[in-house]
Amino acid sequence: MLWESLACRTNPDDRLRLLLDYLRRVPDPDRGFAMAALAARLPIARLSAARLKALAAERVDAQLLAASLGFVGDGPETAALVWPQDLTANRPASLAEVVDSLAQAGKAAMPGVLAGWLDRLATPERRVLLRLASGARLFADTRAIRRALALLGGVDQVELDVAWHDDRPPYAALFAWLAGRAARPAPRPGGYRPLMQPPLLDEAALPGRDPADYLACWQGQGQRALLAAEAGIARLYSADGEDLSAEFRGALTGRVGDAALDGEVVSLPRGGTVLRVLDALRLDDQDVCALPFVERRTRLAAWLAKRPGGWGTLAPTLAFADWADLRRLLAAPAEGAQGIVLIRRDGRYRPGEVQDDACLVWRRPAPRLGAVVLYAHRLGTALAELTIGAYGEGALLPVGRVALADAGAERQRLVAWIRDHAIGWFGPTCQVAPTLVVEIAYETVSRSARHKAGLTLTGARLVGVRWQAPVATAVQLAELARVLPR
Repeated sequence: MLWESLACRTNPDDRLRLLLDYLRRVPDPDRGFAMAALAARLPIARLSAARLKALAAERVDAQLLAASLGFVGDGPETAALVWPQDLTANRPASLAEVVDSLAQAGKAAMPGVLAGWLDRLATPERRVLLRLASGARLFADTRAIRRALALLGGVDQVELDVAWHDDRPPYAALFAWLAGRAARPAPRPGGYRPLMQPPLLDEAALPGRDPADYLACWQGQGQRALLAAEAGIARLYSADGEDLSAEFRGALTGRVGDAALDGEVVSLPRGGTVLRVLDALRLDDQDVCALPFVERRTRLAAWLAKRPGGWGTLAPTLAFADWADLRRLLAAPAEGAQGIVLIRRDGRYRPGEVQDDACLVWRRPAPRLGAVVLYAHRLGTALAELTIGAYGEGALLPVGRVALADAGAERQRLVAWIRDHAIGWFGPTCQVAPTLVVEIAYETVSRSARHKAGLTLTGARLVGVRWQAPVATAVQLAELARVLPR
């Protein structure tokens, strides 16, 4: 299956080839529904874990279900494995049939329709269907999906990104455009537009740059976002195009006018959220991307001043005379800052493109620490993530997850170590003996009510394995707590 094949690949080029091959050989509308399933965009109701368990209990012996759940650990995975298949089903079901019936069923009838399909499907298909019904995302890299679609049709990536977000599964209009049978779908009001993609600054190239050519702002810990408002419709999108409007309703209040603003959603000290605006793509009915940044910023400041409180706050610029001044600021950053955004005064806004020297991110050096491997997590049939822990209250407590793919050349040795030191499997999760210390780079330490430790590492990534280090050298919770934002 496509999902399991993608889960087993860590190389982006391999994943892209798999997606392209699928798109070329699978007909409509199944390929459109498959892409929507991978990106969690199917129009079907979601069932709670309790409802899925109750549904499985209607078909499976209670003691068998309880024992299986205790062994596997994951509810949807357990139901997929123990659900009895109806071997009298006379033909396989298409993805379009399954999605259409579930979309039309509505939430009340959803359990019965879902059970009917589970009766007919084999275990691999049941696993996918139950993950979708529970609201789980099958594939995190939605950019790979959009890149494959652009390559399929030989179209501009920015145009494809807009059309993808404006269309709906099974993307009939999108595929007709990619095949040359129709014009590109018209953008919808308040629709998504790709944001600029600033690369990380190479400090070795600084001597060749003139500091006077740039303006600088802090890059915070908030979520990068596009606020798009048009024809009375206002939406908030992540940089990758996910609709955040329901999650950050506070950042959408008081919108009067048309605009497309690039900024960061930040939390207010007394609760609520606001958009800290860095740049503009459109102000009223005018596209301002082609204007120099200093002119865009001047117009943006005047535009926001006429609409106080409703559209957010303009990100302040930093005062500096040379690169040494910015280095000093990075050495003692403002609370919550993880770097500095540098934008050329004469730079134009290029949606979706890597900005070269027009916009750069100067990250402060990532702090590092040693943490203990507690669990490994499987995605499909391959190990994909590690849960790492720190010492606190006389025990090891989880403080975050890191991608196993970041291990690079050490990955195979690390996978072998996990298999040799496994002490228990709970569905897709493997508990390991807490004897290995890994080196972690992270951006910040954040408070977290979901973690027993009360905190979590934000932006954590695996940068090495300390094979010989004793676990007593791992970080202590008290050390992490001292750097929490006040």
